[in-house]
Amino acid sequence: MNRKKRRKNRIRYFLLALLSIILVPIILALLLNFPVLFSAYHSLKETMIFALSGFVFFTIFYYVIGQPVRTYIIAHELTHVIFAILTGRSVKKISFKRSNSYVKTSGTNVFISLGPYVLPLYSIIIILIYKLLYMFNGSSRLISVICYFIAGAGYSFHILSTLHYLKYDQPDMKRYGYFFSLTFVIIWLIIISSFLFWLMFPDVDLGGYLLNVLRDTARIYQQIIGIKGL
Repeated sequence: MNRKKRRKNRIRYFLLALLSIILVPIILALLLNFPVLFSAYHSLKETMIFALSGFVFFTIFYYVIGQPVRTYIIAHELTHVIFAILTGRSVKKISFKRSNSYVKTSGTNVFISLGPYVLPLYSIIIILIYKLLYMFNGSSRLISVICYFIAGAGYSFHILSTLHYLKYDQPDMKRYGYFFSLTFVIIWLIIISSFLFWLMFPDVDLGGYLLNVLRDTARIYQQIIGIKGL
């Protein structure tokens, strides 16, 4: 029985690795077209400076003081919960203990397992709060400075924490094989980051970016098929 299970897992990992190779053109298209998001900007706007200041501040804090582990654990487990709810799973138990944090759900899938690596939770929360404040009460410059600074710091927190924990043996990553998991994380981190920047900066061209990505992805696949046909 164990032998059959191991064989089944090897086949599964092989197929996922093959899928990862097929998905590489999407990563290339996402990266190459990333500047399109900011094509309407010819200089840094005030809110961009606030966010960039927060990003730099936390990066320095991270390397001088260290990572706020408890803050990461809370974000990590809450993101499991968010993706479980979004994909129709129920949450049975959650623990935020530093030595034994986990979420038990009625089932799992790739988004539940790898969601914490692709979703900059704190940045999205603070920007949504800012949008609500702006919608109902307008926004003072002080609120703008605080929110964008925290959002930038939160994005740095997410990127640095993700890079840190990917260096270790992660059960979430092992479930689908590291090659596929990394491919999935890269693709969705870029997509969700582009959505976050669209929320943060009004002239970000999210639609144009995604259309360019689709066009260039199709072009790369066509070239690959063309090469094979020679």
